[in-house]
Amino acid sequence: MNPVIKRRPTNLLAKLIPVPGGKTIETIEADVEERLLALRAPCLALLQGKIMDIVSLARAAPRPPAHEDLDQLYTLSKEVLGLAGVAHLEDAGRAALSFCRLLDGWRGGKAWSAAPFDVHLAALQLLAQPDSDLDESARDEMVQGLDAVVQRALA
Repeated sequence: MNPVIKRRPTNLLAKLIPVPGGKTIETIEADVEERLLALRAPCLALLQGKIMDIVSLARAAPRPPAHEDLDQLYTLSKEVLGLAGVAHLEDAGRAALSFCRLLDGWRGGKAWSAAPFDVHLAALQLLAQPDSDLDESARDEMVQGLDAVVQRALA
């Protein structure tokens, strides 16, 4: 019979909170926000690079794209979705999610159409620019429009 050894990792956050003179929850939140702010620029650059990869792959792919191309586009779109929150471009993440839904429908056998494909590519490029002239309501409208396009394309 083998002995069972149970180990619990040390929870550093739990240690800091109750210690007199330790960190308060507000201080910890401020530290986290500061660290996320430091990650914003690199995540934004990665996000924009992923979108450029999507556009390059989409332009090089045949029409309709091969299943392997759809898979690669889907993977890249998921990566954009993952980076969008830290880059403070949640609307770009929502557009990437919409594109994933569209790609998933086509991967599942729905009829391919160029218009929804092209409009998602254009929207992703525009929404990846934090300094664009679009205000928040226009960006939100654009994402809602993409969702409507997906519903129609896959109906």
